[in-house]
Amino acid sequence: MKENKTRTGKSPFETTARTLLQQIKKADRPADEEIRATWNAVAAQLLRNKRRAFVRRLLYYTGTAAAAAVFLFSLYIFPPAEKPATVLSAALLQDSIATSAKTEIVLIAQNRQLELADATELEYKHDGSLTVDRNAVTATVSSRQETPEEAPLNHLIVPKGRRANITFSDGTKLFVNAGSHVIYPAVFGKDKREIAVEGEIYLEVSKDPSRPFFVKAHGFDVKVTGTAFNVCAYKNVGASVVLVEGSVEVKTADDEKVRLRPNQLADIRQGLAEVREVDVSEYICWKDNMMLLTRRPAGEVLERLARYYGRTIEYEPAVSEIPISGKLDLKENLEDVINTVCLSLSLTYETKENAGIYVSSK
Repeated sequence: MKENKTRTGKSPFETTARTLLQQIKKADRPADEEIRATWNAVAAQLLRNKRRAFVRRLLYYTGTAAAAAVFLFSLYIFPPAEKPATVLSAALLQDSIATSAKTEIVLIAQNRQLELADATELEYKHDGSLTVDRNAVTATVSSRQETPEEAPLNHLIVPKGRRANITFSDGTKLFVNAGSHVIYPAVFGKDKREIAVEGEIYLEVSKDPSRPFFVKAHGFDVKVTGTAFNVCAYKNVGASVVLVEGSVEVKTADDEKVRLRPNQLADIRQGLAEVREVDVSEYICWKDNMMLLTRRPAGEVLERLARYYGRTIEYEPAVSEIPISGKLDLKENLEDVINTVCLSLSLTYETKENAGIYVSSK
């Protein structure tokens, strides 16, 4: 298939790639917004070209060390044995943001970066316009795109100690837990709805059989038409999908597919999904500022508390595997919650000078 040519005789892909390389070569580092916008254009073109053609063009048009760097990065996004990713998947890889480096919620939308308050509520209208806590902040976005790939992508970065909610243009509600990054279009496409996530979210998807809803994460995808479920996909933490109601299909990186029924959990590890029955309340109560526990290892509980409150919590190795059961009210301050944990397990704790907490046996 021939590519469309610009007036200069170059294809859109060639022009965009050259622009990116020129920015890399500049003595002054370009603005993050410029890099992101340029890369998104390149990522979109990657979907329309085979990886081999992409590498050949870069080497032909540049012949520089920068080309080699982009070549290596292309191998990272598209390993030889894997199928090409969608634009959302590519964006999640390219824009994987260290949420631990943030202190406030950040929204990147239409080349604007906004800092938002904790527990912010974002709502997108059918025309793509956005309100934050009922205050309008962005203009209308064209809803004429034929596919989700043509819609502008928004990024919501929720650091540790913060949470946020989104109502999408189709009425779907999204609860975003601490330490999470969500990528999504302001307006969904006509044939499907897609978001990408790193972290933890709870979704109440509006029913629309003509437009299935996809959640993309590192190592797996979830497909639904209308349902409520939780996705946990933090880096370096076992991933899981928990179904509250409806039906979802989970597809792993190894193309394994499993369909969940309500009150089931898919534990995803190394490309495999293990399904088991669970009490879903234990997995979704975080959105109501609660933590329900049934013989959970204390180390896991303390790490979840550290992420939820955005504080450092350290503990003796002997504390790690002590089982704990009960209910923690996360609306209380961290010291009160830690005190409750320590009383129930006969442990003790101290607050460090840097506001960190250290838990140990008595």
